[in-house]
Amino acid sequence: MNCSERGDVARARLCLSKAIRADPNDIALRVLHASLYAKLGDCQRAAESYEQISRVCPEDVEVLKISAKLYTECGQTERSISILENYLKGHPSGADFGVIDLLAAVLMETNAHNNALKHIEHAHQVYYSGKEMPLQLKIKAGICHVHLGNIEKSEIIFSDLESESDPNHAGLITDVADAFMSLGHFHAALKYYLMLESNAGIENEGYIHLKIAQCYLSLKDRVKAVTFFYKALHALEDNVDCRSTLASLILEDGKEDEAISLLSPPENSDSVNSSSDKQKPWWLDGKIKLKLCHIYRAKGMFEDFVNTIFPLVRESLYVKTLRQKMNIPHG
Repeated sequence: MNCSERGDVARARLCLSKAIRADPNDIALRVLHASLYAKLGDCQRAAESYEQISRVCPEDVEVLKISAKLYTECGQTERSISILENYLKGHPSGADFGVIDLLAAVLMETNAHNNALKHIEHAHQVYYSGKEMPLQLKIKAGICHVHLGNIEKSEIIFSDLESESDPNHAGLITDVADAFMSLGHFHAALKYYLMLESNAGIENEGYIHLKIAQCYLSLKDRVKAVTFFYKALHALEDNVDCRSTLASLILEDGKEDEAISLLSPPENSDSVNSSSDKQKPWWLDGKIKLKLCHIYRAKGMFEDFVNTIFPLVRESLYVKTLRQKMNIPHG
């Protein structure tokens, strides 16, 4: 949002404040007012405004969930948890699924997996007694079990994902794979990433291939790791870490020329505007250039070494000089 747009939103908010003072019972005005705080990036006031609305209209669960989400964004997770738990206490026989799901998600984000699991199991016993619990909640319960070390229990829950094989479950499968990977269970993580990879044209294909490559690398299967790093790079060509890691693996196999090709600028690199506001091209990244310099030096390609390292040295000296000038006290 540019300055002009921010000014328009701020003026609209002031007008709404006056209108609300004139008619404090107009909920539509209050909702619009709260949304403008969010647009201005004032997360705290937006959260407080939505919470006030939820007190006036306790039946409006969506407003309550927005308030809880905004408090979470502000870093006030305890406030968010309190709002959601109070809602559940006030609805002992029937609660909105979204509130249960959001509460579990917030608790899991704060590593309170045991507490999250208790809420999910309570929901299963009270709200879904004799019924199938929503898959989204079941998977969250499984992920909690992973973090709590109950791997066998989690695998029983996750078997639903394998049996249904629904492309709409890609997000849930990714969450499961990410949970296993974050805890170092690379075999299990790989199993679920490969489930995703088997679906042609999957969303975030490059990300999935990168995760598979990292799993294989952690499992010491370098050949498959290289294969999937190449696949990942096809979709994530600007990913410096992916390119750098792949180059290191190739170098370990003694393939210096292949590594140089991987790290060298593309033929049309001169036509790319590197001074724009966009992220600078991968071939201008210092990490890439330094790796190229090490290869050139090891191979005795001193002219290429100098041509590559000179811009880095010049940039470093420029930054150092600029910092010195900024630190000179004015007389």
